[in-house]
Amino acid sequence: MDRERELLPHSLPTHEIPMQRRNALLPLFFLASAATAGAESLRLSLETTLDISALNLSSIGDLAFQANGARLWIVDAASPGLVFEVDRTTGALLSQFGSNAIPGLDGGPEAMAIDTTTPLARISLFSMINESEAGLVSETGTFIAEYPGANNATGADYDNAGNLWIVAYNGAVSTLHRLNPNTGVVLATVPILGSTSLMTGLTFDPHSGACYVLERDRDFLLELDTTTGAIRSTTDLTPFLIGLHSLNGGLDFDARGDRLYVATGFGAGADAIVVLQRDHALTMCDGADSFFPCPCGNTGAPGHGCASSVNANGGRLVSTNAPYVSSDTTVLQAQDVPATTSVLFFQGTGMTESGPLMSGDGLICVGGTIIRIATRAANGGVATYPQTGHDIDLSVRGAIPAAGGTRYYQGWYRNAASFCTPATYNYTNAIRLIWAP
Repeated sequence: MDRERELLPHSLPTHEIPMQRRNALLPLFFLASAATAGAESLRLSLETTLDISALNLSSIGDLAFQANGARLWIVDAASPGLVFEVDRTTGALLSQFGSNAIPGLDGGPEAMAIDTTTPLARISLFSMINESEAGLVSETGTFIAEYPGANNATGADYDNAGNLWIVAYNGAVSTLHRLNPNTGVVLATVPILGSTSLMTGLTFDPHSGACYVLERDRDFLLELDTTTGAIRSTTDLTPFLIGLHSLNGGLDFDARGDRLYVATGFGAGADAIVVLQRDHALTMCDGADSFFPCPCGNTGAPGHGCASSVNANGGRLVSTNAPYVSSDTTVLQAQDVPATTSVLFFQGTGMTESGPLMSGDGLICVGGTIIRIATRAANGGVATYPQTGHDIDLSVRGAIPAAGGTRYYQGWYRNAASFCTPATYNYTNAIRLIWAP
């Protein structure tokens, strides 16, 4: 067993071993089948708040991120319904135009969506308070088309396939509608199940394609099934919002799904846009799990591995940037490891079948088909892969299919001090990444 536990660091990289021989060498817990990720809450943290108080708005109607050009737009929900482009990093005003190019639209729009499939972006606007007017304009405010009505829209966005959707509220229930983007005609209607609250924003995640709406009464972000209307997951936004239970301003992801911009609507909430950073990595197998304890009571901190001789929190594995196979910028980073140790990053197609297993001074939990990504030296207790200008992309090294897939990652590192077991190594926590095409 000791030789098997040391096998991963010292043997040939497992993707270079013939499959029959590899299966014979690897411990059984490496041969677990891949797990399937289900719907789950978004992992969000506050990155910054953009000050837009110079716009002097009383209420924000909606917010939209223009993917082709990385531009951020908001619309004034009060008359005359100006549409503003603001700097996505500072909130400073860049340009503006009036929404009244759409015939009959005199109040401020409550919903806005941007079509980026054309060289000059097209903006759909919907005004449903005291009027039912909607239409299509260019990004400079030039009139393109008038829609039959606003259909009680309180939020709007285009999905990843280019379909225009709105979320609507009739005073009793909220409903999803798919529209013809050129004419505004309703093509499909999907009642939202499990909530009768007013939904005040709609966005599609560019990474997963999932549909999200803002539920005003609870300040929850709800992931919806666009076929059945069922709620698939909920994310509580109350820790981040300025005006609680008054959401009216909309939200949108950036072009890659790394950030979520939220405009909270009324009063002080109309003076700011909250920018939330998204963590695409699901932390698993940490050293604080009482069901799978560390080898000698060396419990680590939540989100870390088991404690080491140099850090009571344990080594921590994190990732940055949304994982896309076609445009990979994802980086793995092992933190809180010994200052000048070596870290072996490895990838699996699943988790160990019976849960985390004791190995050395830590827990190993990545299984399935194993690929040894690389060994990198730590600097100041931090090791990184890939290193800029030196390493190939993580998706290439990990042989991720073009269609994407779910993979698991962990870090093995040297800890030579006499600390826990006679072994001289430990592990970080594990993370799960879902790769998009």
